[in-house]
Amino acid sequence: MGGSQYEPQAREPASDQLAAVHAELSRFYGLRAGAAPAWQHRYYWERAIPQFDARIGPAHAAADTLQAQGLFATANWRAGVGVPDCVRHARQLAATLATGR
Repeated sequence: MGGSQYEPQAREPASDQLAAVHAELSRFYGLRAGAAPAWQHRYYWERAIPQFDARIGPAHAAADTLQAQGLFATANWRAGVGVPDCVRHARQLAATLATGR
């Protein structure tokens, strides 16, 4: 959220942003009304799309190890930096888990 076209929103307090993101995702993706997120966090980059560094390889390896143990993660570093990419990956993951494939 934010960017050059929505700079005022990018500068809002984290609590306001997290509430707005939850409300929007609830509306667009059919999340249960009023259900609080299990976890939310905001990272703020002043003028950039997140850039991955040398730690990304070990992070992927750790996520793969956890996935083999039944703990699954979806994040911008797993599926693409955009929110639509993350949501798409999460839905694919959920469908895969639901069908057991």
